[in-house]
Amino acid sequence: MQLQDCSFVRETFTAISHNNCPGLERYSRHVYIGLLIGLLVISGAMMLAIVFWMVHTRQRRRRAMCKRP
Repeated sequence: MQLQDCSFVRETFTAISHNNCPGLERYSRHVYIGLLIGLLVISGAMMLAIVFWMVHTRQRRRRAMCKRP
């Protein structure tokens, strides 16, 4: 029954982390938060780049329209 619901694996890793690696949970949480913040920053930068690209393209199109006789 323990193999079906993976409780054996959870108990084993919990025992290992508590007995051998006491700071593992805290440090893995820091890594997770750092990755999340990094992904948010990259996502925001990409959104700004797309907006600036759209504005730049619109300006180029308007300038090209004005130059036509």
